[in-house]
Amino acid sequence: MHLVVANQWYPPESGWGGVAMYNHAIAHAYRELGHEVTVVARRINANTPQYTEVDGIRIHRLLTRDYYYWRRAPVAGYYSRVMQQLSYSWRLRQALRRLHKTRPIDVIEFAEINAEGYFYSRAPWSSFVVR
Repeated sequence: MHLVVANQWYPPESGWGGVAMYNHAIAHAYRELGHEVTVVARRINANTPQYTEVDGIRIHRLLTRDYYYWRRAPVAGYYSRVMQQLSYSWRLRQALRRLHKTRPIDVIEFAEINAEGYFYSRAPWSSFVVR
């Protein structure tokens, strides 16, 4: 089966915090069980490669920017984080569509954090899990 872990945090780009460590551990566990594993995560540095393969796990990273100055705006600042997360969710859906065309996806695992699977869940083309 081709399994995709879609979450913003995946080490080493995002550090080794709790969510990133879970994603790392679960991706390697799926791989050890014999599944084809792809991780779609974010990158905040343009110098970080968009695509890498480590231990048989394909890692695709979407470039994101944190426009922190929007947070200071009188009205828009209140909604800036929501808008950034929705933007990421839309871009993630597009990336999953491209990935599915090249290697059909059997199951996608989304995190409950930041509504990453929001747009995908509105019109899914394969099974998905939200944890």
